[in-house]
Amino acid sequence: MTKATGTLSLLGLQVNGSKAVLIPGVKQACVGLSNGDFITANNIKQFEKCTVITGNLKIVEASFNGDVQYNIPGITVADLQVFKNLMEVTGYVQIQSNDPQMTTVSFLSNLEVIHGMELDVTQSSLSIMFTHIRTLGLTSLRQIKNGHVTIAYNPHFCNVSNINFQSMLVQKSVQRVRIIRNERPELCNNETFLE
Repeated sequence: MTKATGTLSLLGLQVNGSKAVLIPGVKQACVGLSNGDFITANNIKQFEKCTVITGNLKIVEASFNGDVQYNIPGITVADLQVFKNLMEVTGYVQIQSNDPQMTTVSFLSNLEVIHGMELDVTQSSLSIMFTHIRTLGLTSLRQIKNGHVTIAYNPHFCNVSNINFQSMLVQKSVQRVRIIRNERPELCNNETFLE
């Protein structure tokens, strides 16, 4: 598990070693998920009105399917609007679900900074894989401080190579952008896929 360090964030976080502490009165912080946890119907409401998640945001297939054994219903794409105010994540953002209703991650359109103080198993701080997304929708994302970007195996996602993730990376000498087996641009129509 890789940890990052940094200084005062523009959004009100003091990053000190492996801990992020919210500066009082600046933003609404919520404790995110630990490495093995993911968004469920039982925990999604705790993120309502959060602007900063101290930890990770992980949305996977089981988030939508639920868990019959523990009587946890699945979430819907509409439930993801709870993240509409989110501006900063101290850990990683991982989205891996083939729910056909999730065609964009625009519910994260206000996300500006991913710190990458904790990384997923691919050493990424932004990982979008095995989805039905057609447009990204991360219109405010400006900075990825640590970890790789992995956008892979999204068969309907056109023109992903036109998005300049490289400009968002802080540690350009060690961070990588990995674009793997998404829809080929020549098979796309004239829709706008970058917004």
